[in-house]
Amino acid sequence: MELQQNNISGRVEMILDLLCAQDRKFKDVISTSNSMSEEFVDVEFLLDVLTEYVSVFEFEENVMHEVAYTNEDLHKEHHQYFHQKLKQFQQEYRMRNTTIIPRIIIFMKKWLVSHIVIEHDELLKEVRAFNFDKN
Repeated sequence: MELQQNNISGRVEMILDLLCAQDRKFKDVISTSNSMSEEFVDVEFLLDVLTEYVSVFEFEENVMHEVAYTNEDLHKEHHQYFHQKLKQFQQEYRMRNTTIIPRIIIFMKKWLVSHIVIEHDELLKEVRAFNFDKN
């Protein structure tokens, strides 16, 4: 039983670590972009960060489903919205839109506050409280 509990604790810690790591990277990019003049911010880098961030949505959604997260549907809708915004930014970049950098940074800041700080905090609470042993 102790080995099983250690495996469960390890799984919870792995999930928490992965979710927190993605959030930290997002915050770091915003912080770095804030400290730079717009002319030195690399739009391709920002789009790459957003694309990489999207790559963990499937994992996150699987975790939400596994723990029967209370706000799973709304959280997934937010992920869909993020996908749409990313596609929009990528299209505008291909069209050489010169106003894209500040709008990407504003979007990232809003996402940080509304999604990462608030929603991920709620998700992490439910992951910590979930009894993986019974499921």
